[in-house]
Amino acid sequence: MLSNQKGQSLLELIVVIAVVGLILGAFSFATISSIRNAELAQNQSKATKLAQEAIEKVRSMRDRDSVITTDVPYPGSDPVRNVNIFSELYSVFLSRNYCNNADGDGPCYFRFENNQLVKVTSTTFEINNVEPFRRQIRIEDSFPDAQSLYLYEKKITIVVQWTDFSCGSIPFCHQSQLTTILRKL
Repeated sequence: MLSNQKGQSLLELIVVIAVVGLILGAFSFATISSIRNAELAQNQSKATKLAQEAIEKVRSMRDRDSVITTDVPYPGSDPVRNVNIFSELYSVFLSRNYCNNADGDGPCYFRFENNQLVKVTSTTFEINNVEPFRRQIRIEDSFPDAQSLYLYEKKITIVVQWTDFSCGSIPFCHQSQLTTILRKL
């Protein structure tokens, strides 16, 4: 005689385990994606803050006419000397004469060193105490093709780069960039 057995068959049990596994996998994937997106948003926010701090620091240097270190000759100086205070940058047509590209066309690159702006090569970044970020200051004429405006305005661009989990083997694959125009005081 056949008895009427109640309970779960092996097939039903396997189906339940598979469904629970799929649900847990989807939940894990969603959680990991959320954590990564939160980390990316946090790093973007920190990078923007570092860029804003640098713009304020450059603005303060302009306001105080701070000492800077460059290899840019001050026009008409006798004996010849380099630009060495911030306001003297407004005496130089940076975009066509004195900066890093082989043809002389491009921004001048700076970093903060001992509370001074120091001119560096285009590949040099300021390494902060804030890992995993690095920062670079670019100063150029606001309108490179309008030669008379270089006397009054300079375009300041701060670039902050960082590396995180999504970069893989590519260093500093993320970037935040802020730009402002500083007029001569």
